[in-house]
Amino acid sequence: MRLICFDNNVLIWGIKGDATPGQRDMIPRTKSFIESLNNDKEISILIPAVVVAEYLLPVPYNEHANVLKVFNESFIVAPFDADAASKYSLIWSTHKSSGTLDTLLKKNIGKNELKIDGMIVATAYSRNAQCIYSHDEGIRSFAQGFIDVKDIPFIPEQKTVIPSDYQYDWGKMPPNANKLTEAELRSISDEIEDKSDKGDNPQSNWGRPKSKCPNCGFNIGDFFGRELQGKYFRLAGENEQYSDFQCPNCKKYIVPL
Repeated sequence: MRLICFDNNVLIWGIKGDATPGQRDMIPRTKSFIESLNNDKEISILIPAVVVAEYLLPVPYNEHANVLKVFNESFIVAPFDADAASKYSLIWSTHKSSGTLDTLLKKNIGKNELKIDGMIVATAYSRNAQCIYSHDEGIRSFAQGFIDVKDIPFIPEQKTVIPSDYQYDWGKMPPNANKLTEAELRSISDEIEDKSDKGDNPQSNWGRPKSKCPNCGFNIGDFFGRELQGKYFRLAGENEQYSDFQCPNCKKYIVPL
């Protein structure tokens, strides 16, 4: 069993689906990477508790329990314990002696930020993680000499063949499609919204709360990010388990309308 570690930027891109304007391409890239890991039973994912704290900062407190439930079920959440503290001291003193700390401070990276980076690296190192996936300069510098830091790899996108003359039939799976890509699902969602605006959508939105799972009421928008805020959802049909969206709370597949 191999253990790998995620930094907060991986969670923001791959789970929350949020990014700064110059990093929007990291969202599908990271989602594809995480999906590929879900199919690999030989890999476990470590999330330092410090990373969880960073992720929760913009999340309303009343949603923390739901997010933590998902994290604890999906990842190994590691606390910053005595062993990690010992490794932190070793890493910090090593880089202080080498001048790495002074170099990073001159790049306008705050000392508190460096301490957080060091705690993340120390937690992964103390758990014998194989590597850390991060695009953060501080993480990469602190990990040097202790643990590998890797960029999110490019995973070839799975293409779905859908006939050009295909007309979407409500609740039925398109022919020759085992899974829709995110772009195709969004296209179908836009078509449904357009029909809803015209009043001819057979799956009416009346009575459906926006951004909520129709099964358990979990706030999908808060978890996955802005792109799903204000959307209506319905449960996926029996032959419709191709949806890219799964409620992180009740695990039901859902389809944005």
